[in-house]
Amino acid sequence: MTDEQRIDISWARGVVAGVATYLVAIARACSLIGFTSAGKEIAYRADLLSAVIEKLAEVLGADDGKQEERTMSLDIYLDIEVDTGGEHPHDIRLWSGNATHNLCPMWCEAGVYDALYNRACSFAGSILPELRRGLQDMEARPDVYRAMDPPNKWGDYDGAVRFLRELIEACKKHPRATIGIWA
Repeated sequence: MTDEQRIDISWARGVVAGVATYLVAIARACSLIGFTSAGKEIAYRADLLSAVIEKLAEVLGADDGKQEERTMSLDIYLDIEVDTGGEHPHDIRLWSGNATHNLCPMWCEAGVYDALYNRACSFAGSILPELRRGLQDMEARPDVYRAMDPPNKWGDYDGAVRFLRELIEACKKHPRATIGIWA
């Protein structure tokens, strides 16, 4: 791979990351105003665009050493801060979970995307109403959500439901824990 190709791939990744961020914001807005199908399609296109650039980089042999910085999934965790008498408080992890970004169309359709991706530093109990409504919708319309299973088989309806159930239980058990997100 030439230096020029490496720069082109690096530039393309940056552009795609910016475009994907805007597409996800648009998808979220669509979901909030009731255009859930449009939001789902937009989120899917953002993921597809990122996948195309990464496949191109793989085929061209581009390796900028930043693979570990790009995440393939959502990590969400619930922590509490404890004063142990030392100079700084100590964080204790009460729960953590992981879900692939391939589930974003389902999260948008269910109306839980914002709760999962944009509530870092909030109390766990504050996202419970959204999560419950979303899980209820997913369980009431499984065929709609199963149709959104990603073609690459990384993530599926059953895993999404299981993830939401576990997160809801953790939030009920620790409503004053602080939400942490790595996506």
